[in-house]
Formats: sequence, C-alpha cells, structure tokens
Amino acid sequence: MSKVLYFNGCSWSNGSELSDVRDRTSELLSTKLGYNEINKSKDGKTNQDIIEETINFAYGNEHDKDNIIINVWLTSPERVWMYYNDKSFQLNVHMILENINPHQTNEDDWEEIKDDVKIFTEMWAKNYHNQKLFITQYVKDVLLLHNTLKTLGYKFLISNAFYNLDTEPKFNLPFYENTPTKHFSKLDDDYLWKNVVSKLPKENFLFGSVKHSIKDKLLDLWDTTKDDYSDYDTSNLSSVLKEQQGWSKKPSYFFCECGHPSELGHKKISEWIYAHYKDNKFI
Repeated sequence: MSKVLYFNGCSWSNGSELSDVRDRTSELLSTKLGYNEINKSKDGKTNQDIIEETINFAYGNEHDKDNIIINVWLTSPERVWMYYNDKSFQLNVHMILENINPHQTNEDDWEEIKDDVKIFTEMWAKNYHNQKLFITQYVKDVLLLHNTLKTLGYKFLISNAFYNLDTEPKFNLPFYENTPTKHFSKLDDDYLWKNVVSKLPKENFLFGSVKHSIKDKLLDLWDTTKDDYSDYDTSNLSSVLKEQQGWSKKPSYFFCECGHPSELGHKKISEWIYAHYKDNKFI
C-alpha cells in the first residue's frame, strides 16, 4: 500500500473558504511527503462523527497501519446531535437562535421542527447550557480516540481546531462555537482530564495537548509577526478576516473572512505538523 495521510475533522481541516482545496493542510503535507491524501473532513461535523469515522477507518485498515498517519482535528464539543421525535438536528445554540439551519441538519426536517426546537433551545441556553457537560464528553472522546489508535499501533496526531477550553465563552464572531453560558467550567475542573488525559504522551497531540488550539496559535503568531506582512499582497488570499465592532480578536491574514484558516494559515499549520512529524519520528 502507498503511504497515506488520513485527515478527519470539520470545516477547518476541510479547507472551507479556500478558493482551491489544494491549499489546505492535508494537501500541502501529502504533496510535501509524497503521501496519498485521504481527507474525510466535512463542514459542520460533530466530534461524534469525526471520532466514529476515524475509529472505523483505523480498524478497517489495521493491516496497513505502518503506512498510515492519522490526523484528527477535533471541533466544538457543543455540536451535539439531538432528536425531535425521529428527526435529528444539531444543537448549535447560536445558529438556532439566529434562525439558521444548524450544521448538517436536513433542510426539510428543519422547516418542520424549527419553531419547537427554537423554543427548546431558548430554554436550554437559559437554564441547561452547562459547559461542564460538553467538557466531560470531550475529555472522554479524546481518551477513547487516543487509546484506540495507540492500541492498534498507528502513528497519529490529535489537534484542537479552534475551541476555547479554558476561556470563559463569549460571542466572538466568526469564532462563535463557544456559546456564552452561566455554567462555566475549565478542563482542570474535570477529574478524568486532571488525572489521566492531561498526562497522555505529548507525541500524539499537536502543541502537546488539546488545551492549545490551532486557532489560538495562529492568533498568537499573527501578534508577533504581523509587521512582516505589511507589504503582503492580499490578492493571493481567498479572503481576509476583518475586524468588526465587539470582537476581542484582531484581524489577521492567517484567516479568511468567516474565520477559517486562509492559504497563509494552512501553510503555517502544515509547517507545525511537519515539524511535529519529524520531531516525533512519524516520518
């Protein structure tokens, strides 16, 4: 079997907003390494779908594990599949309250159930939206994914695409997946995280831990290098993130207009991952 780079995640690893998906991280890396790219990412995916698909792939290709590097970009744990009778919808508080069809929810089903679901979501956001609920599941998901891939003997890298795990959530469009909640909880408040998951080997986590997101690393890098891009021709980018009133983050050429990594952003991410592969003898 040829060497394979397997990617799974949401819009971030899918290359959303790029004019050409050949500029996304998985394509840049596979070209650089001479590997075949398998990218199963899809806009709006939940961690449930990302992890289930990745584990199914891992078991199905165990006989070729020495030729595969698995890369998983975890998304917001606030994306949860729920059901209105027999119709599934993704509980995305911001999108539902803004009368937007939630990610990957069937459009015909949504038209039928949206009024009742919005009432439910308003109650949920006011009384039940507890970040501890999401963090508890997130930590278990990380442990399940890590231990499964480690047991099967894969080389793999788990990343947190953009979710703020230890920062009190605020609406910060376009990074809106952290929804304001009266029930804030940190990773270190979680027993399983503190005693088990935080101590897992750093070799299988980009930046050593899911506590550190790709988004925040790009924002930090921009703060220290933005002067280097004072004469940069932004026509080389699909679009550029521009500051709007109320945002706590500043504009950056590393992001497209709606907040996904730009061509420059994906290039930086691919460089970080390539260095991680080299440092940890994945390649």
